[in-house]
Amino acid sequence: MLFLTISTSTEQGMVAIGSSERVLASASVGKAQAQGEFLTPAIEFCACQAQVDLRQIAGVAVDRGPGLFTGLRIGVATAKAIALTLSVPMVPLESLDLLAFAARVARRPIWSLLDARRGEVFAARYRPTPGGVERSSDYRLATPNALVGDLMTETEDVLLVGNGACQYYDVFSRLSGVTVGDVGLAHPTAESALGLACSRFTLEEFSPPSGVVPLYLRKSDAEIKWGTRRESIGV
Repeated sequence: MLFLTISTSTEQGMVAIGSSERVLASASVGKAQAQGEFLTPAIEFCACQAQVDLRQIAGVAVDRGPGLFTGLRIGVATAKAIALTLSVPMVPLESLDLLAFAARVARRPIWSLLDARRGEVFAARYRPTPGGVERSSDYRLATPNALVGDLMTETEDVLLVGNGACQYYDVFSRLSGVTVGDVGLAHPTAESALGLACSRFTLEEFSPPSGVVPLYLRKSDAEIKWGTRRESIGV
């Protein structure tokens, strides 16, 4: 079976078509502000490169976050529209899960960290299992210094992945027993998205399009600014 995956949780948007065996085609863009213009042409490009009609797609998987507010909104809305048009099931994926899944061969705990801006990161802890990973913490929003305290309590060597780990390399790399993954593990990849999507489709972990919503963990900048303004004027 063929699946379409969409990830727009980071500045590097990604679209891929493939199966549990291989990626047939993928496309990415490196600018968050271009993702609205990127998705539709990228999906058409991938279908052309894979030499498939989108009506052959058995399901749509979308990265629902946490991540960049506008990117998530665009990615989830696009995925919903395609799933409804094709009348195929949807599987929501989490960005931090995708990062950890790509590093599943590591024989040590994995921390996925995505840059949340404002001096914070989205984070979650995982443990490798046969063929995948198992999350062992909640998804959270934290400062790098707050995570340092958690990492210092680890009794095993750990691997940090994601652009949040790269962004704050100087903070984390000085810790004993902590390895920061390279840029190849900084963003969700086509391989990890399709691998995790196929696994969840096999387990029939479907969601109706109406049930797939972005996982923000924090209010948008507009909401934060409006809240601050309301407080300043006493509303």
